[in-house]
Amino acid sequence: MKVYLNKVIKDNTKRYTTFHSLRHSFATYRLKDILDDNITVQTYNFIELSMQMGHQTPEMTINKYVHNDLLELVK
Repeated sequence: MKVYLNKVIKDNTKRYTTFHSLRHSFATYRLKDILDDNITVQTYNFIELSMQMGHQTPEMTINKYVHNDLLELVK
């Protein structure tokens, strides 16, 4: 199943991308949305993102999954 999903993703993106890469993209773009949102519950949103990713702490999500270089590009 994973091999099939990787092929579907590659066919659609026209480059080698794994299913697992989507987790990194999701975390990066979601964090960007949180940072762009000028509300006072950002801390809750960081915790919620971490829970959605299945991580114990927001630090794990940010340190392991968020691509800081991509965050710079999507500003």
